[in-house]
Amino acid sequence: ITDYLRAQPAPMRVRFDTSGCKPGYPALYGIEEFGGYDAVYPRRVRDYYDKLNLAPGTIGDMLLSCEFALFAENAALPQGYMKEVSMEGITIAKNMRALPRARLVGSVVSVESSERLFDALNKPGFDPRAVVYTDEKLEFSLPKADATPPGTAEITDWRADSVSIVANASKPCALVLADGYYPGWEATVDGLPTTIFPAYHLYRGIYLPAGTHTVEFRYRPASFRYGLIVSFFALGIGCVSAIVCLSRQRYRLAPAKPCA
Repeated sequence: ITDYLRAQPAPMRVRFDTSGCKPGYPALYGIEEFGGYDAVYPRRVRDYYDKLNLAPGTIGDMLLSCEFALFAENAALPQGYMKEVSMEGITIAKNMRALPRARLVGSVVSVESSERLFDALNKPGFDPRAVVYTDEKLEFSLPKADATPPGTAEITDWRADSVSIVANASKPCALVLADGYYPGWEATVDGLPTTIFPAYHLYRGIYLPAGTHTVEFRYRPASFRYGLIVSFFALGIGCVSAIVCLSRQRYRLAPAKPCA
């Protein structure tokens, strides 16, 4: 199972909770799992689990952007899943309705609370391909959802602390990256800083004007910046101390001047 999943092109996310496998186990093999850690969850992840219907085949399941899910070998597959292979008593199924990890959406709606946001996400008519909900105030506005495709987005480089995306936007829109919204993440569009907003409460979203753009997400927590400042300060002190020590050493080794 792990060999099959590790052979899939990255980035690739899997649901293991559907099979009863122990959370965190896939990480030992370098496989990305949604919510696969037993440690303290960020609050937004916990809210996502508690307030959104994430059952396989639901809209919430689409939003997870998990390309594959594991089920017991004899279990009936939910709507939208297609069997890939069965082994070791487990069926690996592909989620044909999973949304891309990075995608463009033409409309964004800001609501006043996370409760209102999850109410909207749980409504039967909600279409995540047409609209993004956020529970924070925005610095921009977009028109209501329509049938015009907003364009395409492609991940060109994906790492744990950085993601590069090339987006072709046919109109002003939002870029949604289905990775965690968390303090320390920064984003640029064509090299210029931009603001990240929480898309669907959990993911990262940014505003994009029409056109072709290069988007970069980088993880630069405050501790990293503080560490750099302290390091440069310590380096400066070290350099000054070294210069003083060398000057004193040269003074001691300098030959004494003869007496008149």
